Amino acid sequence: ITSVVISRLLGPSQKGTYSLLVLIINTLVLIFICGLGSANVYLGARDQDRLPALAGNSLAAALFLGGLGVMLSSVIVQLPTAATYLQNNGIDPIWLLALSLAMPLLLVANFFQEIVRASGNIIAYNLISLIAAAAALVGAVICVWYRDWGIQGAVMSWLIARMAMTLAAITLALVATRGRLQLDPSLMRQSLHYGLQLHPGNVAQFLNYRLDILLIGYFLAPLQVGLYVTATNLTERIWEFPHALRTVLLHRVAASDDPHAHDAMTAQITRITASAVGVLCVVIALLSYPLISALYGTAFLPAAPALVLLLPGVWALSLGKLLAIHLAGAGRPNDLCQRFDQRRPDCRIQRGYPVSRLRTSRFCPADSSQPSGSGRSLRAGHGPLGIQPLKRCETSPKARVGSPAAGFFYAIDPSALNRYHIQCSRSILLRSNPHSVCHCREGGNLNPRSGCHDVAPDVSPG
Repeated sequence: ITSVVISRLLGPSQKGTYSLLVLIINTLVLIFICGLGSANVYLGARDQDRLPALAGNSLAAALFLGGLGVMLSSVIVQLPTAATYLQNNGIDPIWLLALSLAMPLLLVANFFQEIVRASGNIIAYNLISLIAAAAALVGAVICVWYRDWGIQGAVMSWLIARMAMTLAAITLALVATRGRLQLDPSLMRQSLHYGLQLHPGNVAQFLNYRLDILLIGYFLAPLQVGLYVTATNLTERIWEFPHALRTVLLHRVAASDDPHAHDAMTAQITRITASAVGVLCVVIALLSYPLISALYGTAFLPAAPALVLLLPGVWALSLGKLLAIHLAGAGRPNDLCQRFDQRRPDCRIQRGYPVSRLRTSRFCPADSSQPSGSGRSLRAGHGPLGIQPLKRCETSPKARVGSPAAGFFYAIDPSALNRYHIQCSRSILLRSNPHSVCHCREGGNLNPRSGCHDVAPDVSPG
């Protein structure tokens, strides 16, 4: 509704100028997000106790990264090429600098909204977006229609919406964390490790959606930009359906311990989305001209052909959005050992195992039960015995025996323990029968429970 109000009051040309200005700010914000919003959802959904630390880390990161964004904006407006681009599209560099000062708050809104999603409160998560949309509409009516401030009024209404969104995100995130904020450098490293691997894909996806608008602004006049933005705005409304599903899907997949269950859930959601979005695209293509005339007015009718041409790509990307969020929720950006045959590099450290009698015959050929004095050299998942020694990653707090997130425990004859030679840069857990004692050998010394990760008490031997 806000887009319709602004379009009718500004016209195609001024709408093109306004759209380019907001797009530049949003692009700068995205560059400095560094994937931390997605990391908040993934890490927070897997362990709710992390939410206060994620919130504190997010606040510190938003202030730091937002400051860098302000400095980058001040450099950009000084570049001759950028200054020419802004001038040709009717953008005052002062507007860009003024809006860049809000970048720390925009980052806070993004990070804290994702913390609300990580808490599992999807209603509160959607409420933040609803508050922002309502504030934008009120701002557009007051600043653009009632006060007749033109482009300045449209920019002011956008800024009002962002501030309302920030306040709502902070309030609801503090409710989720019970008012607690903490700083955890080690958790920040995990967030960056996850987020930075996801970040290039997010940037590439955003540019895939928006680079065309920037290029049109370079080659054509703001009038053509306004028409093209109108077509893209209408087609992107179709994505509201997969976006709503994606919001729930990321949390459900990240919180699930069963990869087969969340794979089946994603497949079912994708099939439903393909059918629903396909029907919607056909309807919009048939009604493109009357739809644009009724919403935006006859001045925007030249946008109808572009609208029709964009629909096939919108349908295809609707499915891609769900699949991408499934991979993010499953921890695939940093390959968090979700499957025992797809371990990350630091889970593939070579170790030596003189094996006596392994009772897990499903992983061992018949001749593997013979002891070896010198031992067999195994690489996790690639050795001659096909054995997967347990490597519990720090990001798998709910690991259990036999779960793909953790690897596998092995029932080992206690009499063979003294023949083990385990070289580990990180701890390895062994469960020996019949006493179920955790042994860890590091640097050639066997110390019961020394340096071992803690495991759930309900885990049985073997």
